[in-house]
Amino acid sequence: MENDYYDAYEIQYTRGCECISCHFQECFSCPNFVYKKKTKEELLELANTNRYSKDKLCPNLSPIIVNPMIFADIDDFSDFVSSFIESPNGADYSIFEKTIQDPSVFSLTFMQGDDATYEDFSVDEETLVKFMQKSMKMKYKLSQYNSDIKNLILHYLLNENNRSIHYIRGLLLSFSLMHILPYLDFQQCCLNLYHLAHQDTFFNLLKTYHLYGQLVVESLNQILTDLIAITRNVPQVIDSITHLIIMIVFIWLHNQSGVQTIPRASFINEHILCLFSIENILSELQDTSKNSPLSKICFLTTNTKYLIYELGIKRSMTNRIVTSLLNSILKIEVNRDNLLDDTMRVLTSVYNKSDFLKPLQVTFIGEKGHDEGGVSREFFHLVILQLFSPDFGMFDLIDKRFYWFREKCFNINSFYMAGILVGLAIYNSIMLPIKFPNVFYKKLCNYVLTIEDLEEIEPDLTNSLKSLEALDDDAFVDLDMRFSIDVENFGAVEHVPLIENGENVLVNKSNLKDYISSIIQWKLVKSIERQFLEFQRGFYDVLGPTLINIFYPDEIGVLVSGLEQYNWTEFKENTVYSGYDADSNNIKLFWDVFNELEEEQKINFLMFATGSKSVPVGGLKNTALVIQKTSGNSFPVAHTCSGILQLPVYESKEEMKSKLLICCEYCEGFGII
Repeated sequence: MENDYYDAYEIQYTRGCECISCHFQECFSCPNFVYKKKTKEELLELANTNRYSKDKLCPNLSPIIVNPMIFADIDDFSDFVSSFIESPNGADYSIFEKTIQDPSVFSLTFMQGDDATYEDFSVDEETLVKFMQKSMKMKYKLSQYNSDIKNLILHYLLNENNRSIHYIRGLLLSFSLMHILPYLDFQQCCLNLYHLAHQDTFFNLLKTYHLYGQLVVESLNQILTDLIAITRNVPQVIDSITHLIIMIVFIWLHNQSGVQTIPRASFINEHILCLFSIENILSELQDTSKNSPLSKICFLTTNTKYLIYELGIKRSMTNRIVTSLLNSILKIEVNRDNLLDDTMRVLTSVYNKSDFLKPLQVTFIGEKGHDEGGVSREFFHLVILQLFSPDFGMFDLIDKRFYWFREKCFNINSFYMAGILVGLAIYNSIMLPIKFPNVFYKKLCNYVLTIEDLEEIEPDLTNSLKSLEALDDDAFVDLDMRFSIDVENFGAVEHVPLIENGENVLVNKSNLKDYISSIIQWKLVKSIERQFLEFQRGFYDVLGPTLINIFYPDEIGVLVSGLEQYNWTEFKENTVYSGYDADSNNIKLFWDVFNELEEEQKINFLMFATGSKSVPVGGLKNTALVIQKTSGNSFPVAHTCSGILQLPVYESKEEMKSKLLICCEYCEGFGII
């Protein structure tokens, strides 16, 4: 009996193959479909004419359409997977072998639900993850099928029909087996990934199934670790490492767009430091002529990136000193009584922006004191608190937690100064007594903004927007909502259209997503656009994007404001002594009293001793405190410039406690030099 392809032709002529970019002109999905002018009845008649020949079938049609009998093979593989997950030694591996030898069948495995159709390309992620986890444990058993696995992956990569969704789906599934391949076969697969049409579709699909995507990334990183371990004995694996790094970076870049679904911790693999020093990585970052995968240093922890950043800062300062021998310091001279105006005058008079990269020296006019760090910290502390005060009219304090741009304000130019100051603080490793929401840093790094970002500064509005998703069409009619928003403009209410003619466009179920997007765009972008762009201009006039963009947005937040995670054990273990030692009775008294303090008192003491309440990148182990023995029995004296606490010898624990409590209470200014 002849094969009947009527149903396949009907789909091809009336609905198409759903290929991303079909070029088969007898398929409805092709932009140049030759039968555009035919009626549906004529198309069905054409399908009837061709029903017993497959010669005119679109090669991009799903195998389910062309060969419905394929369901039997799919069911067999599903049975194998269930058996393999539960009891791998009892599974029938001949089914596994048969399936991976047929890319058409394998591309349609791991379907979601029992009623899979040719239009359903969803993936049973839970089962796929379990299968991959088990395959990692059974690598020794599955390695006998290396050749078939390699051919399967290469078929999806190199086949001329790899634009088809089911081929891309097959490639997605085949990544669950890639870890089994020997490194040379693995390298060949990585290299041919460049030939895949519509890479964006593939990597976005991997991101969509984020639990599986996370497992794939962790698997690739384990392969990377294994390859690095054998480089000394097998130097030719370096090519495999290079291509693998590029593949992981591709996944990371797609994960960065929009909502990051794969945890960034999955990408970290500092074994690459066995091959590339931080000096190498910094040099590649600063060489704009190269597009090195290492410029996307997703493999490194925050601490390591900070080491690279610090090295870059030192290089910049050294270069500015060498090239500016007669004027090698950025001098800021200000009067305490006219702090903001003086600061604005000094910063806006810097003609050459590279002068911001010179070592900083701050002087308060009429005061003695050489700036070894402490004067700069005090300057930033004072000027930032004045500039960010809600009374000054530039920023609002949201929920007593962080600052956000005020929508209506007069002093737009001051945002440029604010950007310079925050940039200078980061550049000079000075943490500031302010916090920004994470969405601020996402904007600074040009990330895509989402409703979760709006929720950070407008939780009530966000909850209202989310509640709209549950409404039906009739409810929207009753609400009579428009694509506009009411804004307060210096006491008056102003109606602002969110789109062209928005006040006349009703919000309904079908355009709700556009309405929410327009609200996000207004609140996070348009309403504060001038303020933010001025701030961003000042910020990047100091830092530039190259070095600062090695950090994630929240990591930049740590550079600005420090951490709020206090490990006091680390603080004690990394304190050193001058004139004392750890077993000195006075030191034991000191730590006994310190350990009994309330958390807020400990934080205030940190402010007294170091000039900052914030914890730097890496934690309190990176806060260097020297407790120095001094004569007399007066109060402790903190030299915040040099990180020295002068501690007299006290007669009793009570005396020690009374002195320290006063230091904690008056932590700003009292006993500080």
